Amino acid sequence: MCKSGIRAYLPIGTKVIPDRLAKTKNRKTEVDVMRSAPKLNPEYVIDVNGNKKAVILSIEEYEELIEDLQDLAVVAERREEPVIPHADVMEELKQNGYLSN
Repeated sequence: MCKSGIRAYLPIGTKVIPDRLAKTKNRKTEVDVMRSAPKLNPEYVIDVNGNKKAVILSIEEYEELIEDLQDLAVVAERREEPVIPHADVMEELKQNGYLSN
């Protein structure tokens, strides 16, 4: 289901990529996507010698991080599939009445 709440059905094997990936001639890598991810505010658990042993994140930061990792896994898994630019998908959804103009 799309963020707008509209359920969109696309042909099997179709991959929709966000505009931030589709707009460049050379698609961004997973590393580029992670660099654009929101900055985390970790707290560290350290041992008596001052070595970092664990990280504490807020629930919101943890959930965003897990979601980003899942997204990256999908991007890596589907790297070789055919790509349809986001603008084309949006236009098709509008033509089929799933989105208003």
